[in-house]
Formats: sequence, C-alpha cells, structure tokens
Amino acid sequence: MIRISFQQLEAFNEICRLGTFHAAANALNVTQPTISLRIREMESTLGVTLFTRRGRQAVLTDEGALVAQYASRSLLLMDEMINHVRTRDPLASTLRLGTSDMIAITCLPEIIRTLEATHPLLKIEVRVTNSIELARLVNEKQLDIALLSNPRVNDEVKVEHLALAELSWMGAASRHLPKRNLKPRDLDGVKVLTVPEPNVLSATVRNWCAAHNVPMLNVSTCNSVAVIARLIATGVAVSVLPTCVLHREITTGLVHTYHSSTEFEPVRICAAFQQNMHGPSIRGILRATRQAMRATGLFRGM
Repeated sequence: MIRISFQQLEAFNEICRLGTFHAAANALNVTQPTISLRIREMESTLGVTLFTRRGRQAVLTDEGALVAQYASRSLLLMDEMINHVRTRDPLASTLRLGTSDMIAITCLPEIIRTLEATHPLLKIEVRVTNSIELARLVNEKQLDIALLSNPRVNDEVKVEHLALAELSWMGAASRHLPKRNLKPRDLDGVKVLTVPEPNVLSATVRNWCAAHNVPMLNVSTCNSVAVIARLIATGVAVSVLPTCVLHREITTGLVHTYHSSTEFEPVRICAAFQQNMHGPSIRGILRATRQAMRATGLFRGM
C-alpha cells in the first residue's frame, strides 16, 4: 500500500503555494534539507518527479500538477476532520444529513437555504433513503442527523419529534374510485403499489386489509416514495402515501384522496442524532427544519 505522510503533503502544498523550497521551509519552520527530503520521499513513493527547477523557483511537472489537486483536497479534509472532532460541530465543516423521500420532496430545499443563510461556507452531504436505512446510518455514526419517520435507534441516539404527516389512499383523478368509505373490493383489478416491508406505509395497507377482514392485497412494491408518487399521478397505480408528497397534484385535482372508514395513524416525523452532539448546532438544524416544515403548511402536530 502506498503511504504518503501528512508532513510530505504539507511540504508539497507549501512549495506549490510559495514557489520555492526555501520559502516552504520558512513557512513550516523546518530546514530546507528537511523539505527536500520529504519531497524526495514522496517522489520515490509515487514513482514520478513532482518539480523541476528554474533557478530558485520550483515548477510543477505535469504529474506534480495532478498530485497538487489531490494534496490540496487531502489537507482540507484533514483540517475539517480535526475541527469537527475538536468542536463536535457539524456546521463547522461538512454536515452529513440524511432524509427520507417525504422530507426531500416537501421541504429539503428550504431547510438547506435556511442553514446556508447563517452558515454560507457550510458543505452538506445529503443522503436520501428509507427510514430503516437512515436509522442504521445514524446508529453507526455515518450521519450527523437524520430526518426520518418512526425511527428505531440505539440508546446513544437522541430522537426529537418534529411533526405528523397525514396518510391517505391516493390515485389519479381518472380512476373514478369512491372518494368515501373506500373498501378492499373497490381495488379489484387496480394496481396497488407500496414500499417493501418492513415499513409504516406497507404496514398501514396490511392493517387496513385486516380491519376489513380480508387477506393482504396483491401489491407491487417500489423502494422510493418519490417514484410511487409519480406513478400515482400518472395513473399507473394507487397507494397509501403521506398527502404532503402530492399536495400540488391534489390541490389541482390531478390526484384524488380516498377516505376509508378505518382511520390511518399519521406518520411521526422525527430527527435522530447522537446524544453527545446535542448542542447549539443541532438545535440550529432542528430550528431550520421546523421552520421549513411549518412554512409548507403540510404538516401538523408541530
């Protein structure tokens, strides 16, 4: 395995920045032979020449110019890691944000805009996936915070309630299903789509069938709520989804909601993060999220 040290990268980066070995040595408070040794070792490891000399000036070779791109990013990443570990502040570096499709569809842009307004240099890595996977990623400390529904997390993870999202059967207006007191027999011959088990949406369909004393419907599955929403709007299928993900289509009449005598439990939307990260930054993220969700008018229980 090729190994390049932090000191070698640092020396290389300073020469690139200042133009001479002598200036790099002064900047790093070491001798010029030390700088020269670090570069020779780096060149030996990589098997290339990094600089040519023009008088006292050090000029990057083609290979050196390529290495410079990686060296600069590596040092920035190292600084970011040190800052993040020391401060435990995700807003001081890169925020690893996980979110479900529902939040991504309805209010993620506003959440990001709100955070960037107060932290203009903030970098955000967004992971959009289902709530079970988001809970796993938070448990394994691969995310700083996740916006998800009905989370199952370990004792080291704090869960904070954000809002409730209403569920309903939905289908394209062209389907002509009864808008009230929808029953399983009304869906005979209709393609029903839901997310794979285990999931609150597929469990809602299963419980609805049980409440009507019929076997589970013959459903097709898709792992993306966003894709299911598109398939509903285009008339391909019907499904139980949070009404917020198709609010615009419902408002314009493109999609209809179908009510049942069996009331659906709303989806509980939460934020999950490591207990030891609870501080001003996390509170700022929670505040931005609540503000964005409230502004949509699509959620209740806030």
